[in-house]
Amino acid sequence: MKRKFILLSVLMSMVALVSLGSYAYVQRQVIIDNQVSTSEVQIEIIQTDGTSRLENGVQFGAYPSKTIAYQAMIENTGKSRVWVRVKVHPELLPLHLDNSLIDIQFNTTDWTWSEGYYYFQESLEANASSTTIFNGVHFSKDMDNTYMNSRFSLKIEAEAVQSDYNGSSALTASGWSDND
Repeated sequence: MKRKFILLSVLMSMVALVSLGSYAYVQRQVIIDNQVSTSEVQIEIIQTDGTSRLENGVQFGAYPSKTIAYQAMIENTGKSRVWVRVKVHPELLPLHLDNSLIDIQFNTTDWTWSEGYYYFQESLEANASSTTIFNGVHFSKDMDNTYMNSRFSLKIEAEAVQSDYNGSSALTASGWSDND
């Protein structure tokens, strides 16, 4: 009888411990509701000939030994700081002509070339503009008569991602269209 009583006591103690442990486990669960907000990211490409604003894709005559005053920069029209990168597509018409005789005078002091893009080295504050991406276009003196009446244009594509909490530079930032 004494043995049954001890066995029953041990069994009831085990049931009580399991119940309390389960109850304590249930009581430890906490639900956390995080709120994530994103800011507005907007940019604009500004192109000038040094005095007046130009439209994207504007065409210029391609003349040997001539340098045209042509600049482009990025303006942050959004509400937060951003990292900026730019891709430049030169086009010489007619299309069969050689683009290698054209020298786009890129600003490599403030912009870094990497994998097909120029990255602005600093984050761009809201309502601020970058330095120029390039400061002109020079046509080689080696352009012969096959370039007569040719036209040159640059198509500029720009992207921006929020810079706050997003890498230490434009090169380390995430969120670019082709790699995330």
